[in-house]
Amino acid sequence: MTVDGQTVIQRAPDCIHTDVGDEAVLLGGDAYVALNPVGKAIWHHIAEPIALDTLWQKLAAAYDAPVATIERDTAAFLATLRTQGMIEVVTPAPAGS
Repeated sequence: MTVDGQTVIQRAPDCIHTDVGDEAVLLGGDAYVALNPVGKAIWHHIAEPIALDTLWQKLAAAYDAPVATIERDTAAFLATLRTQGMIEVVTPAPAGS
């Protein structure tokens, strides 16, 4: 499946998470991931289905960074979460995302 800005993602329903101060911890499948504050912000944004373009715009505004930089810097992180079954691609895209 091709992933682009119109791709809609969300947390996997069976991924357990908890906030720990400025960070968060995820447990899904056989994997454990500790998130830094930026990872935690992303995790909170994907609580509901969201198009990647929308996510990148929100992060760019929050961190005063170019969207292209946000897109590049989040690609590996999101790919890792997807591989570990902690996020999923939603098809078709829900209305309004």
